[in-house]
This record gives sequence, structure tokens and C-alpha cells, in this order.
Amino acid sequence: MAASSFPETPDVLLSSICDFIPKRLESSNYFIWSRRMTTLFTAHGLLGYVDGSIKPPEKFALTERGEPTTELSQGYRLWRRYDAGVKAVINATLSSSALPHVIGSDTARDAWLALERRFTSMSNFNITKLRSDLESITKGSDSVNVYVGKVEEIRTKLALGFSVM
Repeated sequence: MAASSFPETPDVLLSSICDFIPKRLESSNYFIWSRRMTTLFTAHGLLGYVDGSIKPPEKFALTERGEPTTELSQGYRLWRRYDAGVKAVINATLSSSALPHVIGSDTARDAWLALERRFTSMSNFNITKLRSDLESITKGSDSVNVYVGKVEEIRTKLALGFSVM
């Protein structure tokens, strides 16, 4: 893979990640976090590192006869740098309770899949709970504005959850 085919460096993202992703990933906000992260990576040409579409090039440099050497290829070194940058961006947006789920992930893709496996099942539980909350909500002594606000909040959370699934 030629250096010119690589997207903009993830260093820019690392320097200002908190501006883009103000809330760290926790058990209750996976779908919102995931949507923000995929939008951010898409905007910077880096989504392929988490969705698997940017594959690593040949790991080892080749001799003039096309035989592998023990030296890492320039393309692979550059790919690893970008992948590590994307993984660092992911790690920078995780809460202390989410971070252990990516320890041991070799690539950004591995980290992304580990988080997806962990939090998708929890989010499915949250969607079931939100449905139940929506069905059981009552106005009670709340004003109409407060009641409608509660219904809209649950509806928005449900819409976000279903749009990512």
C-alpha cells in the first residue's frame, strides 16, 4: 500500500478528541458513542481501520527476487502507525469501566469488535428497559411539558438504539 493512499494522520484526532466526543463510553451510551465515533472516523478517512476494510499490507519487505526479508515493509510500518493512532483515539474515549474490554486487543479493529460484543448485548437490554419505561410512563403530578419531555427523551433514546442496530 503506497503512502499516498493513507488518510490524514490520526494525530489530529488525538489532539482534540474531547471536542468531538465529549462523553466517554459507558454501559448506557454505546449506540450514541458508536455513532459519533464512526462519523468521526469517516470524516477523517479512518473508518476502514475499525470496519476492517483497510487491510494491512505485506508485513515483511521483499527482496528483488520477491522473497520476504526479516525487515518490516514500509507500508506495514505506516499501517501499524495509523492503526495504533486509531486505537489510541478509541482508548481515549473509554470510561475506566470500558477500558478493560480492549486490553489485549492488537488492532483498532480488534478493540472495536470487543466493545461491540460487550456493549451491544447490554444495549439490547437497555432498549427492552426503555420500551418498558415508555409503556409504563404516567403523567402523574408532572406538568404536560415535563411529561412530554420524558416521553420524548425515551423515544429519542429508542430511535438512536434502533438506528445503529
